[in-house]
Amino acid sequence: MAFHRPSSDVIGRIGSSHPIPLSSLAGFDRISIRSGGGLVQVNIDLLASKALTLVDNTGASVLYPGLHFIDIWDGGSVNNITIAVQVPEGMGRIVKKPPMMGVGE
Repeated sequence: MAFHRPSSDVIGRIGSSHPIPLSSLAGFDRISIRSGGGLVQVNIDLLASKALTLVDNTGASVLYPGLHFIDIWDGGSVNNITIAVQVPEGMGRIVKKPPMMGVGE
């Protein structure tokens, strides 16, 4: 499993304008390993425009500039890793606009 976790830098940029999860599932792959099967390589493809976004107070998915982390978790052993991803200034943007509500909703 791969989890997105924004850094304190990103959290500081957002402030209190909307809630920020401690981490959120960015991707996963399910595999079966027989007992004593050893190591298995797993590829999880992540797009920054989806994996590193946060939902703002309007419901839009936003990619914020700053440092983000991807935590790779293998189901509980000690082989967990963290990858740091820097989203440059000017690259932050609304990735997906919120759904439009009908009149009177």
